[in-house]
Amino acid sequence: MSENVNVNEMAKEVVVDSVKAGLEEGKDVLVAQLKKKSFFDALVNGLNKSIDVPFIGEDTEEKVLRGILNVCISALEEVDFDGED
Repeated sequence: MSENVNVNEMAKEVVVDSVKAGLEEGKDVLVAQLKKKSFFDALVNGLNKSIDVPFIGEDTEEKVLRGILNVCISALEEVDFDGED
């Protein structure tokens, strides 16, 4: 029975490590895509067209959205799938 438990624990660790590696790879692909100027600009423009803050101009809205997206990218880069919550 003890041997079976050890095998199950080892299998669980392998699966968890594999999932973490997949998440890390997915995160890297997402961050790389977000950092591409053409994608970033298209995302900012799309958001800016969809969001209207009446008391600030479009240029200011764009600056705010760029700032928010840059913070989001930085936060994604900091994500550690091995860390504890």
